[in-house]
Amino acid sequence: MSDLRPYQTDLVSRVEASPAQSVLLVLGTGAGKTRIAEELTARTVARGGRVVFLADREELVRQAHDRIGGTVVMGSYRPTPDVARPLSPGVTIASVATLARRSEAPDATLVFADEAHLYAAASFRRVLEAYRSSGAKVVGLTATPARLDGQGLGSLFSEVVQGPSAEDLIRDGYLVPVDHRAPTGPWWDAVRLSGGDFDAAELEQAAGAVLKEVAGRWASLGGILRPTLVFASTKAHARKLADEFSSLLFLHGLPPAETVTDDTPAAARRSVRDRIESSELRCVVTVGVLGTGFDAPSVSCIVMARPTLSWALYLQQGGRGLRTAPGKQDLLLVDCAGNSLRQGLLTKPFAVNLDGVQRKHRRAVAGLTTCRKCFRVYDWTEPQCPGCGAAKPRGAERRVKEVDGQLVELTGAQQWAERAAAGAQVRKLAAWMRDAAERGWKPGAPMARFRGTFHRWPSRQEIEEARKAVNQ
Repeated sequence: MSDLRPYQTDLVSRVEASPAQSVLLVLGTGAGKTRIAEELTARTVARGGRVVFLADREELVRQAHDRIGGTVVMGSYRPTPDVARPLSPGVTIASVATLARRSEAPDATLVFADEAHLYAAASFRRVLEAYRSSGAKVVGLTATPARLDGQGLGSLFSEVVQGPSAEDLIRDGYLVPVDHRAPTGPWWDAVRLSGGDFDAAELEQAAGAVLKEVAGRWASLGGILRPTLVFASTKAHARKLADEFSSLLFLHGLPPAETVTDDTPAAARRSVRDRIESSELRCVVTVGVLGTGFDAPSVSCIVMARPTLSWALYLQQGGRGLRTAPGKQDLLLVDCAGNSLRQGLLTKPFAVNLDGVQRKHRRAVAGLTTCRKCFRVYDWTEPQCPGCGAAKPRGAERRVKEVDGQLVELTGAQQWAERAAAGAQVRKLAAWMRDAAERGWKPGAPMARFRGTFHRWPSRQEIEEARKAVNQ
């Protein structure tokens, strides 16, 4: 344990001391969850136990095998002799998808579920439940203790062991600080929601108007000087962004940006990390595949071009740049998607709730504002930008209202609605009723518009008064 960090030693002890059969270990990206699993594995094997480490993708299986060793169970994959470590007796690194298709699984007294937030899926859940039924202790590993849709993990784990916050890890030098910038306007405002998040196809269409702006802001803020990871909305969006970034890289004599998606061959995906670390590759645009489990410590710029209401997705994407590396001073987060303003600063502490987290309202705000001069994101209680000293934007504290427990930014029409007297609200409802009759709207459309403007449904009395006004 001599090479364990103090907080890692503490977490190992807390996991071992827990009487719970299923424990969720929550620790930020880059803080060493695999190192903790490695230590717990060594202790378990030394006592004569057997360990199974579950991962959901080939890259994560390979990474775990490189660190922990053991037998690999993943379809037809077998480590080649030049990369395989000596077998660690009693240790199996397994693809959870492979085990889900089999009638039998390797015996274990301790089971790790890497990226534990994924195990609410039915097939993954069956694997964990089979091990729990056999009496094995299950330890989930995650930096984001909720599914991407916000649902909790209480049905899988009965106790939480949480490590230090990102702020604490930054203070102690284990992660790098984050420089949040939000240099674009809300280009996603008109995009409808689908499945609880922004519709990907509409995002792709809306993003077409800001492709050059996203790339230009990245370059002007100094991102072009840093190894960069860009998160796009769709594959087509990723390719278009890569073209724009490549044009700017060419002007600086740098290699073009590359796209990495689930269509990218596995060997090419595996080479991305080494090519970034060797400076052969400066910028990668991705969608869907590098948000979790991608470990490239030299990445010091993250560009978010995919708006999301998912807190977990936001943390996963931003966390790719938090690791320390020689010469790396901070992470430049170029948020062209409004995610930090919606979700809060990437490093803010949070309490784990096994019941889940609430999806953010599309216009949610997190008590932050953006400097109009340098685009720095900062707390709106500050009198001026802590970076360049520019005065805070006028009205930064007055455009919000609490809706369903969240602070929501008000549109201009909604700000008028806040000031409107009850009589004006009824007259507005009557006007919408007239429009509905003239234009053939659905019967409930006026009431829905009322709710969208005034954040409440009209009362029965207000509906009757509006109808009388229409009939006069």
